[in-house]
Amino acid sequence: MGFCGEGEGDRLVEEGATSIGGRIPFSPDGGLTARGHPGGPTGLAQVWDATVQLRGEAGKRQVEGAKNGMVHMMGAGSICVMHMLQRED
Repeated sequence: MGFCGEGEGDRLVEEGATSIGGRIPFSPDGGLTARGHPGGPTGLAQVWDATVQLRGEAGKRQVEGAKNGMVHMMGAGSICVMHMLQRED
């Protein structure tokens, strides 16, 4: 997705870039792993979490100043879905 070069993802995690407060926070609700990854419902949960973030209603998981949310899910063979959500100001 272009957030880092090939093989550089571990470095992003280690330096905190993907944590709440980092420059590109990923899955502040724990992501798919936190839900046991039950297929379709996890995708809907990702959309819901992005919506809650954009509304500023995520409580202690809130990404301050969130204006854009990207939801990406792939699996089950050739399925790949990506949604971009944006807060209207």
